[in-house]
Amino acid sequence: TGISPTEFRQRRQSLVDLVRSHIKTEQEGTSSTHFTISVPAATRLFMGPDVAYFPFKQQSDFYYLTGCMQPDALLLLSGDDRAHSASLFLPPCPMTSIDEYERWFGPTITDKDSICQLFGIDAVYSLDKLTSLKFPSSSILFHEASLANDTTLKRKYLVPFLKRFSSSVVCQQLNSFMHALRSIKSSAEQTLIRQACHFASTAFSRARHGSMTST
Repeated sequence: TGISPTEFRQRRQSLVDLVRSHIKTEQEGTSSTHFTISVPAATRLFMGPDVAYFPFKQQSDFYYLTGCMQPDALLLLSGDDRAHSASLFLPPCPMTSIDEYERWFGPTITDKDSICQLFGIDAVYSLDKLTSLKFPSSSILFHEASLANDTTLKRKYLVPFLKRFSSSVVCQQLNSFMHALRSIKSSAEQTLIRQACHFASTAFSRARHGSMTST
């Protein structure tokens, strides 16, 4: 990706810092400092029963915080004013075997320790564990409602999880927090942008030269 695991951890920490600041200054009427941040991945779209659209486009905020390209996954950041943890919930294999899945969609990683190390995540769980996840009843939920759409896995796992939070402790500020973070580019991001611009300008120059010589 061109972005190190350390930078992904720093991005998650920056988001947590914004959430903590918001709770401290804006969440009047609540004494809770516990928060739950929910960031779901995109869903792989299919043209037919077994024909997927290519290429897969990951949800931008999820990718910004994890670097993970797994469809239908979920990032949960949970904690309080002292500490927090990052957990990744992964969907079950949609095919009869991992070999078949990789034949269609490329290599994947199934070892949880390797996933934690690769993405700098504290813990990895299967998505079906989400419904039994325990958290304080006063935990303040930060999520983007439009991302909890009606696709099969989100309807089965994510939507019931979100409904466990009282409406009085649901905050819709996550989108503005993410925009604030992503508007400032790190050195690594600036390098990637320069490379993309260089490749694009080179391609345009070659195409322009080729069209001129052909006429």
